[in-house]
Amino acid sequence: MRYRSSPNCGISGLRVGLITFVNALCMVLVPILLSAQELVPNGGFEQYSNCPGNLGQLVQAQGWMNPSTNNEEGASPDFLHECSSDPDVDVPNNVFGTQSAYSGRAYAGLYAYSSNSEYREYIMVELTEPLVQGECYRFSMFVSLSEFSEAGVHDLGVHFSMGPLVQGQGSTLGVEPQLSAMVPAVVDTLAWTAITGTFEAQGGEDHLTIGNFADDASTQLVIFESLLITTSYYYVDDVSVSSCATGLPDAAGFGQVMVRPNPATDAIHVDLPAASSCLLRIFDLSGLEVMRERSTGPLSITVDGLMPGVYLYCITINNRSQFGRLVVQ
Repeated sequence: MRYRSSPNCGISGLRVGLITFVNALCMVLVPILLSAQELVPNGGFEQYSNCPGNLGQLVQAQGWMNPSTNNEEGASPDFLHECSSDPDVDVPNNVFGTQSAYSGRAYAGLYAYSSNSEYREYIMVELTEPLVQGECYRFSMFVSLSEFSEAGVHDLGVHFSMGPLVQGQGSTLGVEPQLSAMVPAVVDTLAWTAITGTFEAQGGEDHLTIGNFADDASTQLVIFESLLITTSYYYVDDVSVSSCATGLPDAAGFGQVMVRPNPATDAIHVDLPAASSCLLRIFDLSGLEVMRERSTGPLSITVDGLMPGVYLYCITINNRSQFGRLVVQ
């Protein structure tokens, strides 16, 4: 695609070909950078060994594990997919309610609370590489409370460990999550809610576990239906972990350009070097461009028109580009 000269961006006709090349490079590098920065394999639960044929088959989603050591009496988180022939674990309609996948055709499901014997379910995955000591990491996932539930919990958490965690008899895991209670209790059964947070790695963490790590006495509930047994069951989709560092430091020759706030809700701001010609492009996880904006100074654009999710941005300044990940809530 070719661009006309613009007084706002200072692009001369002699530079059109170079700008066209840089924009083409952004398009080529988008899927590569998405793959390189993402530390959670199969975070959308799309890849599977076999279609789920029953409840409790999380392990059919490639890379995902059940920390429980006793499948007869222990916890049994679920893998739900459109390909299933069992109506209990189908998508969008299943035994827990009705919900389409946030993206793709699949998601996981777990009990975050049950008043019957402090029952808990967790889902666990090995990261693509261990975390680096002292480095900041950003976590995000999307959750939706099932219609089957009588309550929502404040205490959905994430624990990063060196090696896998082990759970017995469906009880709490007995560890403290690095990220917990990041949002008020999720009680929305219609839409997906983004949960995001950042933390500093101790170094060597190579497994991620999601669930409610608090015991019954410590769990904060929002109860909207009182029954003999109160439960809280959540669908989970699009789990993501990446470095907090955005862009490629000095790769473009003008230092680190930060996009803030990140995560964002209404608008983002980009601080640019003085008198710089800038093109900002935002892509979804499929590589489709969803937004672009030009500027010659500090840039502010609204993102409230974007669906909540994880995006990749490409900032081109003076014919050179930097890349980063943006979370929209």
